[in-house]
Amino acid sequence: MRRAFLALLAAILIVAIPIFSAAQGPAALEVIARVNLRTIQSGAPVAVARMGAGITVRVKRHTGEWPGGDVLTVVDGASRLYETESGLFESAALYRYAGAYHLVVTEYTGGAHCCGRYHVFSRDAVARSWHVIGSSGAENGGPSPAWDALVPTGGRLYLREMDNRFDYFHACHACSLLVNMGPRYSLLTPTGLVRSDGDFRDELLALAAEVDAEIAREASNGRDKPHAVLDAPQNGIETSFVDDLGQLLVKRTILLVRAGEEDRAWEDLAADLRVHYQTVDGIDLLRKEIGELLLE
Repeated sequence: MRRAFLALLAAILIVAIPIFSAAQGPAALEVIARVNLRTIQSGAPVAVARMGAGITVRVKRHTGEWPGGDVLTVVDGASRLYETESGLFESAALYRYAGAYHLVVTEYTGGAHCCGRYHVFSRDAVARSWHVIGSSGAENGGPSPAWDALVPTGGRLYLREMDNRFDYFHACHACSLLVNMGPRYSLLTPTGLVRSDGDFRDELLALAAEVDAEIAREASNGRDKPHAVLDAPQNGIETSFVDDLGQLLVKRTILLVRAGEEDRAWEDLAADLRVHYQTVDGIDLLRKEIGELLLE
């Protein structure tokens, strides 16, 4: 009898421990619906995706030549929640997190090498109605699929985009090392998307450390010291990086600034320019332009 009782108790504990741990641990982010809006109901002029939780995504497909675009309509029950005519709407995903629902719709906005935008909607754990959180990502290369767009950290939910603000920054697209340079994050709040890179400081510092290793490898190659990191403008054509090392130095600088290490970023850049170039010419221009782009 005692042996049977102990076996029963052990079975209860085996079942109970995972349940207790799940209840006490962080909420899990679930993707409960994902739709490719380019292929669903292929050939139909209007694609309709009933995502769940009372929300429906409709895309009226654009059939003419670019420029132009699809019409996105998001319907909450029988009420139109949101409508916009813009680019090409590519994917949609419905998430569940801590009892709340979140919808993300991705849009390709056009251009030779980018860009993508995310449209975000939420329904909290208490209310039964949806509301618009906001749109973000005009400088996001891609975009990534909607079901890869949200990440949970510290009990909060963030929209993740790729940072493509520095494509064409003193370099052509094909020769740029600053394309889709690490992720950007925005916190989902009831009143909108709030830029929150600081909550991912460790990730940005790790990316900067990876660039440091690239800098060391690039600098180990034999080279004559150029006059400056940027060449001189000629015939009205703007300056460009003279080599890949300069791009890597600037890439590290941008990541450090975004991680909140601004003083260190510019001190390290100035020190490295003195080592690898004959002058620090161009650093003031770089600081001005990077500061302006980081405000976008």
